[in-house]
Amino acid sequence: MKKQVYNTLETIQKMNEKYELKTLEEKTTFIYGQMEEFTLKILFVGGFSAGKSALINAVIGEELLEEGQRPETAIASEIIYDTDEYIEAVNGDEKKRYELKESAQINIEEYDFLIWHLNREELKKYQGCTIVDMPGFNSGIQEHNKAILRYVGRGNAYILVIDCEDGAIKKNMAQFIEEIKHYDNNIAIAVTKTDLKIDEDVEQIKDNIRINAEMLFMDQVSMIATSKYDDSVGEKIESLIRGFDQEKIFEQEFVPRIYDAGIRCIDSMETYRKGLKLDLLQFDKEIETHEKAKQKLAEKLKKEKVKLERQFKNSVGPSVINDAHNALQSNVDDLANSLKGGEKNFSMMVNNILRPVLLESTRQYVEQSFEQFIAGIDFSGMDIDSSLQGIGVNALEKYQQANNKIQEIVENGDKFNVVYKTLTTTLAVVTSTIAPWLELIIIFLPDIFKLFGKRNQEEKMRNKVDAIIPQIVEKLRPEIQKSLMEMQEEMVQQAEREIGSLIDNEVEALKTARESKEKASVEFDEKVKDVEQDINEVKNALEQIV
Repeated sequence: MKKQVYNTLETIQKMNEKYELKTLEEKTTFIYGQMEEFTLKILFVGGFSAGKSALINAVIGEELLEEGQRPETAIASEIIYDTDEYIEAVNGDEKKRYELKESAQINIEEYDFLIWHLNREELKKYQGCTIVDMPGFNSGIQEHNKAILRYVGRGNAYILVIDCEDGAIKKNMAQFIEEIKHYDNNIAIAVTKTDLKIDEDVEQIKDNIRINAEMLFMDQVSMIATSKYDDSVGEKIESLIRGFDQEKIFEQEFVPRIYDAGIRCIDSMETYRKGLKLDLLQFDKEIETHEKAKQKLAEKLKKEKVKLERQFKNSVGPSVINDAHNALQSNVDDLANSLKGGEKNFSMMVNNILRPVLLESTRQYVEQSFEQFIAGIDFSGMDIDSSLQGIGVNALEKYQQANNKIQEIVENGDKFNVVYKTLTTTLAVVTSTIAPWLELIIIFLPDIFKLFGKRNQEEKMRNKVDAIIPQIVEKLRPEIQKSLMEMQEEMVQQAEREIGSLIDNEVEALKTARESKEKASVEFDEKVKDVEQDINEVKNALEQIV
């Protein structure tokens, strides 16, 4: 299937070059580059000192990663095979190189994550994979958020590392599972430190965890039990990694995008075919009309965005805030228990409750509102002629149809990643937006604590949580509303670019058709037959991957 995905993209690229569709050619070239660079990121996730680094050291074949590092200094570390050994420290678009012997000198507070380039024989077998050592659940809140939000919904696989001493899936792991189920469904479990238990206890613990996991996932989950002293630990980890369907995850990542590119290519070729019927004098007029329609469409989107602003302010914001309040209120007992462990534990609990809710609720309500906004755009009241109006309406309809078709592909069983909802890539916008909300919580919670003083009794502790929740919500409210206004502005601009590019594609096709007509190298009927064959070739290629 992976070969077929490449073949389909090559077919689309061939047509883009033939019909000189420069905009689409850039799009497919970019997709091809990402396909070539694609690696399956396998995230090792668990609590502090659960044994993640020990397992990864077993994969590497030596004790390279520090085990038991302090929770507050954790950072996501990617590990890849490379003949050139060094550490790449990444902060946004900036990268700095360190030698392996300089690892202790890296100030990780300055970076988002590290990439370890290692020339290890054991890693050769995992070429095409990136091993990721994630911060523990009880690492610093900001570090954990930064790591989670970087990888969520990016077509990853997760190995959940559970300390055998825990005996079952603990609350924080269960919360994380519920969170990532919205975005990724490639999950396995490694039970560690089995050397501390007798065999009978290990089997009982495995059974408990398996029952917990199947209840959470509603499906069977691959599982191993091991320790760093297990002679076969490397083979066991390899079996988990090999158990992930890398080709399927590759399809999840790229098939919807290639399908979108294919539909745009077909549309442009159909415009080319229609253009062959025009005489040379009509071409310039038709091209000028398309370019005017693009301008009018941009003006219409800007005028109409006030409706989206109103929707975000009156519906999306209150809905997100209400979901956040309900999530906190439904976990009052857990919050009260966490409060007994101090402000840090309480802050972590609040963070872990709110992060998935804010992420999923914001994505859901934003997508719904944006789809309604696009569907509600009406050109009938504009002072433009019917040809301009027709081009604008046609571009909007194509934009919606492409989104709807991709949605249909995504919902076709479990074949494609559940996160690929719309061409507006809402999730990428949302993940960058909610990080400041979570940081705000960390900052203001200590001040809220001061308002209520110390209370130790069980009932008073619960009452304190009941009093804190409205304070949290009220602190979040203005920040959420402000961010949503920025988000809707970005999404309108993105829609303008996407819809405008559809018109650009048609203009490029018309220009190519005009050049063909001027050359008059072949008869009209032969040209039409040729483009129809090309259209069918792309359609057949798309049918092979969906």
